[in-house]
Amino acid sequence: MLNGQPVVPLGKRPWEDLMAAAEDGNLLCELDEQVVRVVHALRTQHDKAGGKPKGSITVKINMKLENQVMMVTADVQTKEPKRERTTTFLYPLKDNTLAINNPKQGDLFPAGESPRTAPADTEARMGVVR
Repeated sequence: MLNGQPVVPLGKRPWEDLMAAAEDGNLLCELDEQVVRVVHALRTQHDKAGGKPKGSITVKINMKLENQVMMVTADVQTKEPKRERTTTFLYPLKDNTLAINNPKQGDLFPAGESPRTAPADTEARMGVVR
């Protein structure tokens, strides 16, 4: 007994017992949900973009002793993987603007032409042999 109150020890596994007791067991339930959420996000990111996506779950246990009573609070932070971004290749011009096409390369088809609208002799001019 401590101050006339029965003492219920946490047991021989203090961490497990603390986690089970924290927030009346709701902390463990939240962590279970967060694990599923992060794993889902990692798998989704991998399926969409490949690579090695990363995520994390951080649990911070705050403990404060006041009047011989230990007050325990928890903070849970979850980081899901960053969305993979694609790379765009652009070419800087002399006036410090950017171009989609390499200015050092000529156009394959003159302005207004495309492979579908090019004159019939375009393939011959390009050296295409069928």
